[in-house]
Amino acid sequence: MPEWNDSPLDSAWTNPAPALVRQIEIAQGLLTERFALCQTMPLEEFVAVAEGLRGSRYRPIRFRPYATADGVLVAAVWTRDGLDWQMAHGVPADQTHQRDAEMRKQGYWPVDLACYLEAARTAERYAALWVVQRPGVVNTQICVGLNRDCRATRQQLMNDGYVPETHHMMLGAHGELQSSSIWSKRQISPGWGDHSNSLQS
Repeated sequence: MPEWNDSPLDSAWTNPAPALVRQIEIAQGLLTERFALCQTMPLEEFVAVAEGLRGSRYRPIRFRPYATADGVLVAAVWTRDGLDWQMAHGVPADQTHQRDAEMRKQGYWPVDLACYLEAARTAERYAALWVVQRPGVVNTQICVGLNRDCRATRQQLMNDGYVPETHHMMLGAHGELQSSSIWSKRQISPGWGDHSNSLQS
């Protein structure tokens, strides 16, 4: 049988307000004492809910906006570990590295990066999450752009000892494949094995 060895939650952490729980449930989600998720939350509402959950020490670890006929919606996952975090959305592709550099100067490292279309579906934008440095992680890198343009970059990252943490792909406004990923270098390899090599194709 699996064993769960999570540390006890901090007794000082407050429970989320019932209104926040209801917003998550309406967005086809759920909230437990250790994690939360949503699937269909409007982007601006998600930003407010994420900030509301911050007070109860929930941290988004996946932030995936997507365009629909009703506007941009969000699918997301939170964990509850008390770590400080930052978020951005609506970032053009050519500004993602600059935004990442700004966050790093403030002591935050990237943990998620995803491309999405604006509501008008005429331009690609990026959403990202950052967190304070985590134990065991030596460094992180982001990879942004068309899949074919990232191939050499991914190979170099693997040669340098990095492994993929997240990988997101979608068709852009003009039908071209967009790829974005987060790579980390750890003190001990997490054992991705052949999965890392599969990203070369």
